[in-house]
Parts: sequence; structure tokens; C-alpha cells
Amino acid sequence: MRLRIFTALLLAAFIATPAAFADPTLTLGNGGSVSGAPGSSVNWDFTLSNTTDDFMVITGTSFCDTSSMPGFTCDPVGTSLGSYSDILGQNFIIVGPSPESSSITQIDTGLGTFTFNLDASGSATGEIIVTYDLFSTDPNSPTFDPSIDLINPTELAMVASASVTASNGNPTPVPEPASFVLLGSGILGLGTVRRKLFRR
Repeated sequence: MRLRIFTALLLAAFIATPAAFADPTLTLGNGGSVSGAPGSSVNWDFTLSNTTDDFMVITGTSFCDTSSMPGFTCDPVGTSLGSYSDILGQNFIIVGPSPESSSITQIDTGLGTFTFNLDASGSATGEIIVTYDLFSTDPNSPTFDPSIDLINPTELAMVASASVTASNGNPTPVPEPASFVLLGSGILGLGTVRRKLFRR
């Protein structure tokens, strides 16, 4: 009987607090694939979500080889194509419960920038690793104390597959028949107006 009561209480505790067991998530736009011309810079659109009761503070991002493990040394990917620069980790980004937002989506600004070398060609595949800390109190709160409110003893990480491709620097010319029609119509119209003026 005691075992049944204990099991029921334990099950009720797990059902009552599902958000406490959900991990923050990272989703990259366009399936994690970006491309650009040699000499240009590109970045990954992303969505960060945190439905836990804790506050996630982003500490950094990196573009690493798939064999890299979060918390260890990052083996950079695509060094023959260009270089990766962290954007998100340089800002104070908090994702969590109210008064913060539980989800952040950024398009065009990205979480990091990949700058292609002038002679870049080909592609590279790896992982975007976003590192973060979890706090029990909102870091914007006046009562926040990082030494007391930090939940994780080591840095945590979210991982998403990503790739970069250096697109051909020579764009294919696109014929524009509409421009020729417009130019021809203009010349025909000028000829008609000129003819009417000289008939008078």
C-alpha cells in the first residue's frame, strides 16, 4: 500500500512539472545551410526556445567539426573557405519565463557570421554550438546573484547541424526581354510623336 502511494505521488510530481524537464532548443533557418559569394559574409537565421522555469543566458557560439564535443575544444570548420565570428555570445541574451521571452527568433542578424575568403570554393559541413548558463533568478532582477542563482556547474550547450557553401562568383546572365520591349516601345513612341510634329 505504501509503495502504491509513493509511486502515485512520484508520478504526480513528474506530471505536474513537465516544463522543468524540457531542454532549451536551437533551430537554424533554411535547414542550417547558408551560401554566399567569395568575399561575402553570411549568417544563420535562428530560433532559441526555453520553456523551462529557469533563465538561459547565451555565453557563446561556434561553428565546429561534427566530432567536436560541447565543453571541449572546438575544431573549426571551413577554414579553407573562410572564418566564423560569434555574434550572439557578445550580447546579453536571456531566454526564459516572464518577464523575459521564452523564444527568440532572429532573421538576417544571425547568431554568427561566416566570412568567405576571396578565393573560396566548395562547401563545409559541421555544427553550430550555442553555449549557455541556466539561472534560477532573472539576471535582470535586482536580487540576482550569479554565484547563488547559477544552476549548472559547467557550461551547457545546444547543437544544430550547419553548412556553408561558396557559390560561384560568376553569375549567369539573365536575358531581359521586357527591357528590350520597353526600349523599343519608347523609340517607336518618339518616332510617332516626331512624325506628327513634322506633318503640321
